[in-house]
Amino acid sequence: MKQIQRLNDIIAFNQHNPDILAFIGLGSMDETYRLDAYSDVDFFIIVNPSVKPILYNDVSWLNVSSIACWFQETMDGLKVVYEDGILLEFAIFTLDQLPHIEESGGRIYFLKEGISVEDVMVRKPNTITFNFEKTLNMLYAHCYIGMMRERRGEHVAAHTMIQVYAAHELCELCNPTVDDRFVVERRIEQRLELDFSRLYPGIQHNQACVQFILETCKKHGWIHASMIRLIESLYTD
Repeated sequence: MKQIQRLNDIIAFNQHNPDILAFIGLGSMDETYRLDAYSDVDFFIIVNPSVKPILYNDVSWLNVSSIACWFQETMDGLKVVYEDGILLEFAIFTLDQLPHIEESGGRIYFLKEGISVEDVMVRKPNTITFNFEKTLNMLYAHCYIGMMRERRGEHVAAHTMIQVYAAHELCELCNPTVDDRFVVERRIEQRLELDFSRLYPGIQHNQACVQFILETCKKHGWIHASMIRLIESLYTD
């Protein structure tokens, strides 16, 4: 796939830099059976501390193809988009940072001589746990707030509360062991038997979305009678 070739090109361009210690593929760059034409290139690059700020401020080390756009997204992460459409999403870490990173797995694409697999694969266990009751309560609260905004005529704000936040929480409740703990909606069409056309009906149908969410919760026995009464009291004719 073109994504693997792009990462290999970057590695070849930088492999003789003594401060670059490893490249570790993540996501579909680890589980390569998931790669398709629309996958990004997700990876960690492990470096010596002295070179880390340089790599953030000067992306010439990625000039294996023309770059259309790049920016620093987080303290450790960058996004880079090439003119040919390939997207890099990566983070730069030093060896002493790795024990504090909540990430597991990964495929080693490059390892500097003298650096062991154990050195670069040490990660902090995931401490994020799924709280069913909290998620269910948030779902009802977001439906209620969303319907109040809908009645006020704030259809865009209502859409965010209902078809973004509450819909997200319904997907979590239906699929607590998520495929991607950062974005529960990833590949959800293959895992959940939900009518997504009713869960995401569009900005003119916020009430219909709430009705579908409540219907789904009732079907599963996830009932909060007081909140259901309050939400349903806001339905328009």
